[in-house]
Amino acid sequence: MPFRLRLTLLFAGLAILLFATVSLAIYFSFTASLEEELDRKLVPRGESMAVRIEILGDQVSAPPNFGKSGMEGRLEAVFSPEGKVLLAAQEVDAQALAPDFTLLIRLSSGQRVVLNLRSDEGTALRVVYFPLVGDGTVVGVLASAVSRESADQSEASLRTSLLLANLVLLFVSLLVGMLLARSVLRPVERMRRVAEQISLQDLQKRLAYSGPRDELFALAQTFDSMLERLDQAVRQDKAFFAESSHELRTPLTVIQGNIELALRDPFTPAEELRATLQTVKGETEGMARIVADLLFLARSDAQALELVQDDVPLRVLVEETAARLVPLAREKGVTLEVESGEEAAVRGDRGLLARMLRNLGENGVRYNHPGGWVRFRLTRRQGEALLVVEDIGLGIPAEELPHLFTRFFRGVEAKRQDPRGTGLGLAIVAEITRRHGGRVEVESRLGEGSCFTVHLPRIMGTD
Repeated sequence: MPFRLRLTLLFAGLAILLFATVSLAIYFSFTASLEEELDRKLVPRGESMAVRIEILGDQVSAPPNFGKSGMEGRLEAVFSPEGKVLLAAQEVDAQALAPDFTLLIRLSSGQRVVLNLRSDEGTALRVVYFPLVGDGTVVGVLASAVSRESADQSEASLRTSLLLANLVLLFVSLLVGMLLARSVLRPVERMRRVAEQISLQDLQKRLAYSGPRDELFALAQTFDSMLERLDQAVRQDKAFFAESSHELRTPLTVIQGNIELALRDPFTPAEELRATLQTVKGETEGMARIVADLLFLARSDAQALELVQDDVPLRVLVEETAARLVPLAREKGVTLEVESGEEAAVRGDRGLLARMLRNLGENGVRYNHPGGWVRFRLTRRQGEALLVVEDIGLGIPAEELPHLFTRFFRGVEAKRQDPRGTGLGLAIVAEITRRHGGRVEVESRLGEGSCFTVHLPRIMGTD
């Protein structure tokens, strides 16, 4: 069932339910007031007549105005405690008013009873029965009745009017519901048409909803925000593929060129062939690193990267990572320092955590000055283990800091210092940190060095 039809039916249903409830309340209130009006005509006279009637055996002494109240339709009769007719006004069908056995039992308690009856001729009556008491016992029953024809006609007229009013309201509520549904869903329809025009090839369109700031406005804003994130993700993927192709094409071009050069002369000296093979080997190793990094990021993006969960003591991990970087540090003339006075353990993948630290340490060594230093520091703070890698190297310009962990991003100084870099190292650091429930922060000033701080949730009680 279309949502517009459901909304229309819901509105119409609620409207008719409300009006039907009000109609029932009006009808029952009206009928009650009619019966109260009839009772006001019957009860006072009946009470006055009951105290003036005397019964001696089967003889009844009634006031002179018995059955002559001047009220049109007045019917009065007196019955014995057994229901026998003792006295009836002229032209009164006393048997129609005769109380039955159940009614006589109720009247024997001394309380009057009000009933609606219908005579043999089909006349509707409102009857009040008054017990006649003598010497503390019920000696008879006075029945005072009046026709309900006028009241029944009024009730029937009201029922007809309310039924017609409900039918008219049903039609009106359906019409109003249709207009309301159309008005409410008009912005949704506009959003749907815009959404139909959006594709992966064209993610620039936005809903741009300009209506009142209500739930639809919030929905449109959320949808536009989702499109913006999707557009950004697609652009990043396209840039990722373009950069990947470029990074892989460069070493392949070098390899192809060297091989073609070596094959061009069949008498190439062995020394030149060896140099060519060394060049090819270096380019192949670099390309293998790029492919490994790309595979790691792709598996992480696809949630296919499985972490081996172990309790990892970070002090040992820091010392081992620094030891592996010693040859590179000697080559660059950089000093390595380790401050791991505080022990801390985290839950995670030891290999990935070592890779994260190695990437940070290699960057500190590569983008440094001869005679500079790189310091590893391990501290604890408020349930976290802090891995700090700082250096006094080239530093990073402030405008490059927001893009530092973007894949394939390389700053101007980084490109000049190491043209063969790929710009994937810090992206991998950020991804490993995220997968371990942590975060990485960086502080740097151009020409003064950098400080990377990795926050990881530590295992409490293992210090």
